[in-house]
Amino acid sequence: MLNCAGDSENPDMSFVAVRQFAGPLAVERSLLRKATFHLFRTLVRGIVGLKWMDTQCGAKVISGRSYRAVSERLFEGGFVFDVELLATLQQDAWPITELPIMWQEISGSKLNLWRDLWTMTRGLIRIRRRLNASAL
Repeated sequence: MLNCAGDSENPDMSFVAVRQFAGPLAVERSLLRKATFHLFRTLVRGIVGLKWMDTQCGAKVISGRSYRAVSERLFEGGFVFDVELLATLQQDAWPITELPIMWQEISGSKLNLWRDLWTMTRGLIRIRRRLNASAL
């Protein structure tokens, strides 16, 4: 990803890694992880409207100029920070491209599905409200 960022003709381009679930770069995941990934992606698409394949992959290269332009409008932490970052960059029309990467899952999870699902859903709703308010 850093090579792509360095080679990009657009210094404002940001890159978002996408874990692959089929093909030669496929990530091995437990059934529970697959289900929670698809559930969260569905919530992100339905509530916030982002169509990115994988907002939760931690590998991102964001241009400094674009981050500084949106950073004061980022309020969420935790699992929904990435969603708010991407949604705000997208709303301001900063260029972003997805890159498939090789990824290896580490066993265990920081996610407590029943507790965190409601926290994440509320965070997504707050993001949607802020995006709608700033679009006015």
